[in-house]
Amino acid sequence: MKRVLAGAQRFTRVIGLIEAVVGSLLVGIIFVMMLLQITLRYVPAFQGVWVGEVARFALVWLTFALVGYLVSKGEHPVIETIDLVIKGRGRRWVLIFVHVVIVVISVAFAADAAALVGSISGQGTPVLRIPMTVIYVVPMIGFMLSAIHALVRALTFLIFPESVEDAIANEEGQAIA
Repeated sequence: MKRVLAGAQRFTRVIGLIEAVVGSLLVGIIFVMMLLQITLRYVPAFQGVWVGEVARFALVWLTFALVGYLVSKGEHPVIETIDLVIKGRGRRWVLIFVHVVIVVISVAFAADAAALVGSISGQGTPVLRIPMTVIYVVPMIGFMLSAIHALVRALTFLIFPESVEDAIANEEGQAIA
């Protein structure tokens, strides 16, 4: 079991790296589109309506593409009051429970996004006519990866109790920095 979990952890690290690269590219796209939109305001010959649409969808995609990455790093929204009150073994079980809840919610959201991908046909975005199925694929993939990251973290905390303290120390160090 530990060998399978080690392989899953390696897989999630690689996926996390890919998510970080995709997130960086999306931030770059948003930046370039905003600069282009500002520039096109002063050039009367060009209409840049499409620039705003690309920037908006890149921002939405950025949000959903990085959901799994944030879960893998323990930077998803949590209520830290419980962590301050409960110590030791109880803290471990709270973290396992939190990640199981994240798995359940992420799977539900991914299923809803998959239903949207399957149900919308022929409809496109207003300006560029990007198929809406393409728009909804990114949240579906993001939530599936979020579920995978949360499941791996929950299993890690379950099988390796010492990893809880390492994860908490790492998260506290990042919060201070």
